[in-house]
Amino acid sequence: MDTTKKEQFERVSSIMLNTFPELRDSYNEVMEVSGGRIPGLHIILGDVLNPFIRQHLYVMTEQKILEKVFAFVEDLVTNEDEYISNAGEVSVCEGIVFYGPEIYNKALLYALPETKKSLQKLNEYYNSSPT
Repeated sequence: MDTTKKEQFERVSSIMLNTFPELRDSYNEVMEVSGGRIPGLHIILGDVLNPFIRQHLYVMTEQKILEKVFAFVEDLVTNEDEYISNAGEVSVCEGIVFYGPEIYNKALLYALPETKKSLQKLNEYYNSSPT
């Protein structure tokens, strides 16, 4: 992994773990499985953040957590760094769409403007019938 991607990974991971300290154990598991190599931003977001999002959307018990989650996702999706914004859109938003209509519709309730656009665009792409 080149230095820039490593720095991006470390920056986003640090912000994610400071914002959601409850993800530390999942993060450490992914890091352990990677055998000391940096697994990449897409892996961390997909394997650590997405299950957390799915869990909280499924039970809908913690509105403040969901608001914080989607503020973090909005920061990813709108990041001026293309690698980070792509990771937010592909790893997080696409994952939400793939979890199915129940999770997707709940996500729309909390998604901020750019995240909502990404979710809707991906949902339309993956769930439209070919002509």
